[in-house]
Amino acid sequence: MKVVISSFGSSGDFNPCLALGRALRGKGVDVIFLSNPYYEAKITNAWLRFYPAGEYFDVFKEIADNPAYLHPRKGPRAVWDLVLKTVPVMYQAMKELIVNESPDMVACHLLEYGGMIAAIEQSTAYATLSPTPMGWMSVDLPGYPHDGRWPLSLRRLHARLMRGMMNLAFKHSLNPHCRKQSIPQPFEKAADIYRKAHLNLGTWSIQFRDQATDDPPNSTICGFVRDEHVKDWPDVPDEIAKLFAGPKPPVVVGLGSTASLHGDEIYRNAAAACESLDWPCLLVGKDLSKYANPEKAILSADFAPYGWVFPRAGLVIHHGGLNTTAETLRAGVPGLVFPHGYDQFDNAIRTQIMGLAKRLKTSQADQSIFHKTIQNILNDMEMHNTAKAFKAQLQTEADGADIAAEQIIQTFS
Repeated sequence: MKVVISSFGSSGDFNPCLALGRALRGKGVDVIFLSNPYYEAKITNAWLRFYPAGEYFDVFKEIADNPAYLHPRKGPRAVWDLVLKTVPVMYQAMKELIVNESPDMVACHLLEYGGMIAAIEQSTAYATLSPTPMGWMSVDLPGYPHDGRWPLSLRRLHARLMRGMMNLAFKHSLNPHCRKQSIPQPFEKAADIYRKAHLNLGTWSIQFRDQATDDPPNSTICGFVRDEHVKDWPDVPDEIAKLFAGPKPPVVVGLGSTASLHGDEIYRNAAAACESLDWPCLLVGKDLSKYANPEKAILSADFAPYGWVFPRAGLVIHHGGLNTTAETLRAGVPGLVFPHGYDQFDNAIRTQIMGLAKRLKTSQADQSIFHKTIQNILNDMEMHNTAKAFKAQLQTEADGADIAAEQIIQTFS
């Protein structure tokens, strides 16, 4: 069996797709990964075949240079403009790949419209991969789209409005863009990407968000996925190993691959609060040594596998991205979440309601609030016990990438 996986975007978009590629390869499937050359090394290091789409594009430099991507209101438009730019590139590359390789099916990230369009044009079956429940825009089980716990009626109204806005975006933005590029326009409405798909896969735990009556047809909630790079840390630096061997489990601050690019205020004030509390802390992200104070047990690391550091932490401070949220839940430790936008509000509020985290606005990221909130969470034994109990529940589930791979093999082989 031969499968094409296509994805672009940040690590939160790319890594679940890469994990699926690993899982399929482990089951004997010939996997070709279509993506921008930026990700070539990660794909080939996973022993998957790489197929290039477009010129080399550093998405993280793009995000670092443009703070609008992390703005709660401006961000969605910035992302949509980026999606539109990828459509002709991914369409042409997928079309060529299908002609050259004749795959049994293709699996496309939720926003990878170019690959889906090429698959339909070439009469090749495709599946959608959604790394967030918000991608399915359910009215039956609506998410939390804003930094506030809106009532159910208002969230359902918002979900309907979002469906309408996406339909307008397809009609007045995506399809005219495709016509200018002489690309077919098979999607009249946003929901058509699901209706025309043979399989729709959601990569989150059903204990996090259950199946809804209005989920896409042929849909399966597979479970949280994790790529290999988050699981272990065979060469832990001595100073970090010593930090985690101490009597106090450190506070870990990890804002993922994108929020970390504009997270200086959170890192700085978290470090200062931990120093005032005389509590060890590890800051995970690039160029954070300026906030470290090794004499006060405040360290930094450009990279640290979440699967190693989170289970050893006393508290994880993060941005609410689904992959980081999943690793925090899997670790069985409480979270303090500063959502910036997109599905991060939904993930933060869900974990807050479940008693697994506290949530603050980014505007509240000052040292005094950090000090009080960190101290309260570290002393909240009920939250710690709830987190451990949820970890035990997650341990009963199979890895989401394995479930997704089985669904693809059963449906298309």
